[in-house]
Amino acid sequence: MADVGCGGAGMELATAAALPPTATVVALDVADHVLDAARRHVAIHLPRRHARLVFARGSVEDGPEALRAALGGAPDLVWASALVHHLGDQQGTVDTLAGLLPTGGRLALYESGLMPRHLPYELEIGAPGLEARLEAAQGPFYSKVRTETPGAKPLPYGWTEVLHRAGLGLVDTISLVIEHRAPLSADRKKRVLAWLAMRVGNARQVRSLTTEDDAAWTRLLDPHDRAWLGHREDIYRLEARTVHIGTRP
Repeated sequence: MADVGCGGAGMELATAAALPPTATVVALDVADHVLDAARRHVAIHLPRRHARLVFARGSVEDGPEALRAALGGAPDLVWASALVHHLGDQQGTVDTLAGLLPTGGRLALYESGLMPRHLPYELEIGAPGLEARLEAAQGPFYSKVRTETPGAKPLPYGWTEVLHRAGLGLVDTISLVIEHRAPLSADRKKRVLAWLAMRVGNARQVRSLTTEDDAAWTRLLDPHDRAWLGHREDIYRLEARTVHIGTRP
């Protein structure tokens, strides 16, 4: 199994714990500092019984042959989470990932789902539906990001079609609902506030918030304001994560 763009190595920990010691899990990333952080994370959390875990440096943009060499062979499963949308040629990237697979090998992409929700529909300040409008305000920001991505090409179709065009069959989709119910722990609430602050920052970059909504978010994210979201006990997290899977014929 290979995780291309491994990040913090969360998938490595999960798969290494689930697979027998005879299996090999390869964590690959282009950035040395990311790999170093992943190694430290794994060293702390890896269970006693686990599959063989290997770290490798490489980039999808090197092409399938160089990438297969970095991985030490053709993996029977390639996992790529939130990787493809960062690259200009998304279809070409998936073509490369599919090219790593042997016959019967599978590619799993996590690139979509439903954005998380955290807040009641109506708050003490701002018009009802504030968080829904914040989600809508992300559109201009991500359009700007894609426009500024080197070599960006349009992708006017969905991920299942991407997998079909990469030559894969038995294409399927699995969605998982993740729910953290109120009241949240202090750590989870802190993460929610950081997520919302990031989204508000994105919208402010492209000026896609109304004046009223911008003012409401300023108060809601200010720890010194009585309306600060950190005071609330009804914050939650609800989202859906979707994985798209294709198999090499």
